[in-house]
Amino acid sequence: MSSDPSFSKNATSPNRDNSDENDNKRLETLELKMMELENTVAELNSVVIRQYEDIDRLVAMIGQLQQKIEGDETTLPPMMNPADEPPPPHY
Repeated sequence: MSSDPSFSKNATSPNRDNSDENDNKRLETLELKMMELENTVAELNSVVIRQYEDIDRLVAMIGQLQQKIEGDETTLPPMMNPADEPPPPHY
């Protein structure tokens, strides 16, 4: 093995510097994409939470409407049989 420093594993070459620069650019790009993904996940989480709240509110409203309908059924007069109704005027 030669004692020339250009053959040393630790020697810095133009190709090595370029490779480090490319690695740094790739790492920075990945970090930026990761930040965007984290923001997207946070936004989606907020949407899901809002949807669960809306669903809970709508389920409660449906329950109230069902109770109101059931209460109204007992106070309404019975419906007439359609056969007992007089024919419309054009007959």
